[in-house]
Amino acid sequence: MGAVSGRSIAIAAGIAALGGALVPLLAGCGVGQRPTLADATVVGGAPGTPTGTAAADAVLSRLEGDQAPQLTATYEITDKYGGRTLPATVAVVGDRTSVTIGDVRFLSADGGRTCVVTTGSCQDGILEAKVSDTGVTSQFYASSPARQLRVSLGRASGTPVGSTTMAAGRPAACVTVPVGAGKELTCATRDGVLGGWDTASVHVALRKVLDTANDALFHPTS
Repeated sequence: MGAVSGRSIAIAAGIAALGGALVPLLAGCGVGQRPTLADATVVGGAPGTPTGTAAADAVLSRLEGDQAPQLTATYEITDKYGGRTLPATVAVVGDRTSVTIGDVRFLSADGGRTCVVTTGSCQDGILEAKVSDTGVTSQFYASSPARQLRVSLGRASGTPVGSTTMAAGRPAACVTVPVGAGKELTCATRDGVLGGWDTASVHVALRKVLDTANDALFHPTS
C-alpha cells in the first residue's frame, strides 16, 4: 500500500510539472495575440531593417524611405519574357501617388482606384491583375524592387557589389547581386525612386525626373 501511494505521488507530481510546462502554450490559445506562421521572420528582412550588406542597404534606404515631396519620374519597362516595352510614369505630391503603366493608371486617393487612361473608366481598388502581363506591379518604382533585392540577397551566388551611376541626370546608388548564373542590378536615386532595375525577367530604365508633378496625372485621363 505504501509503495502504491509513493508511485501515485510520483505520477501526480509528474502531471503537475507537465501541466506547469503547458501553461505558457495553452495561454496562447486564449483570447489575445497567438503565435502563427505569419509571425515568422520575413524573408530578407522587414522593410527598413539592415541586411548586413552595405551596398544593398544604401539602395534599400532610398527605395524603402520616403519619396521626394513632389516629383514626376518617367520610365521604360521591358518585359524580357514577352519582349514588350511600355512607358510608365510615377507622380508624387505629398501622400498622393499616380502610377501609369501603359494604358493603366493607379491612383492612391480615395482608397485607391485603377483606371484605363484612354477611356477614363475606373474601378475601385489597386488591381494589379491589370498589369500582370508587363512583368511589374504598380509598386515597380520603389517597394517591389526593394522586396526583390532582399530576397535575392538571401540566395546570392556571390558577393554583391556596390556602384554609383547617373540615372536621368540624377546620382544613383546601385548594387549588383549574383543570382545563379546571372546578375540582378538595382539602383535608386536620392529622390527615393528606382534609378534602374535589371533582372532575368524585366528591365526598367529611368528616362526623366522632374521636381514637379502635373495635376492631370492624378485624374483618370490626361
